Amino acid sequence: MFQQVSTLKLRFKAAKAAAAAIVLFLVLPGHADASASPFRVDLNAQPLYVRAGFALADALALPSPDDASWQVFPPSADGSRSVQLLDLRLPSGAERKAFALLPSEPMEFTFLIPFRLDSSQAAALGLPGLRFASLGDNWEVYVNGSRVAAGWDVSPSGRILIHRSYQNIHFPFDPGL
Repeated sequence: MFQQVSTLKLRFKAAKAAAAAIVLFLVLPGHADASASPFRVDLNAQPLYVRAGFALADALALPSPDDASWQVFPPSADGSRSVQLLDLRLPSGAERKAFALLPSEPMEFTFLIPFRLDSSQAAALGLPGLRFASLGDNWEVYVNGSRVAAGWDVSPSGRILIHRSYQNIHFPFDPGL
């Protein structure tokens, strides 16, 4: 069943200077108005941790407060949090420009959001799910270290093969995570 604090980890490989806004929250199948559901978990109400690079081990625990490689975005009370590549502190030499004429080299980014789902919520759910307003370029989604969805098309050398953006994407995940 669900751990006391679950972690949602998003892995992005992006080459464009601006990424689509990321608005995240859990939705439940069968609820017409998810915002009114007592089972809804708004991930915008949780801190968002972002860093360049990806390591699967990071999906199992919260970042250390002493780890300067993570940038922390505070919760958004009104659900309007948006994070773009231009908002991030990037390693030296990897900075992105808004109107660059030449394409940037692809980079991987990790977005981590902790959330709680109590036992009564977990018991009432037949199959929990995630809904994203928008996901762009190549991505993978992990819950407690297990990959639950992917839109990942890269060559063996790491080049992005297909650039695309998804709108209103949702998928279920195993309640045993």
